Amino acid sequence: MEGIIMPEVIIYNALESIVKCVRKDLADNKDNEQASILYRLLGENIDGKPLAMNRWEFFKQAKKIFTNKNNLSVNFGYNFDVANIIALHIVLPSEQAAESAIGQDEGYNTMIDDEEMITEFFSQNFQSNYQIMITSNNSSEILTVYHILKSMLLMIVPHLETMGLRLCKFSGNDIVFKDDLMPNGMFHKVLNINFNYELKVPQMLQRDIVKKIVFDGHLLENIKDECGRCDNLNQEQL
Repeated sequence: MEGIIMPEVIIYNALESIVKCVRKDLADNKDNEQASILYRLLGENIDGKPLAMNRWEFFKQAKKIFTNKNNLSVNFGYNFDVANIIALHIVLPSEQAAESAIGQDEGYNTMIDDEEMITEFFSQNFQSNYQIMITSNNSSEILTVYHILKSMLLMIVPHLETMGLRLCKFSGNDIVFKDDLMPNGMFHKVLNINFNYELKVPQMLQRDIVKKIVFDGHLLENIKDECGRCDNLNQEQL
């Protein structure tokens, strides 16, 4: 039976796969760097010259970043232990209910298993805004990784859709923390991923949970006691 959708895990696996893909691609095209993914993204500008900002050539620096195995670790939440080197942190600023799916109640999206047993589901749509926070003590590194990740995630939107993250939209912003909360020389940039997803839970689990929480005998006994006291009170009043 298919489990629930956990967006954090989907995003984590996507980022890990992107980093591994870029590293493998660099190794495979060691003798022909112009055929690599990074070069095709950052190698040249519209004039055919190296894409650069002052002395920072984006392809050369991106190659150094990705070939260093200590860089680009993926973390759930903000990990202070790796924030001073270039790292990725998955955080959830907001999530709220979206427009209800058709048949939010019982009977929507049934499934028949191998034993021909029918399982019905309850569902609710959520609109989520997850953030991939990029941290480093070098602002140019953050800028480089930000644009690479944004481009690579845009390439795999069909995969994210297949995994259940619908209508993905990407945006970004810088974050400036107060000096007393963050050491000096730390830079942060955020890549936002906004999407909808549907949370489905099996109806049979709802029945089991309700039985364990409510129908344990105590509630019915209390109701009978209350009804008996009400009958005696009515008889006394008469």
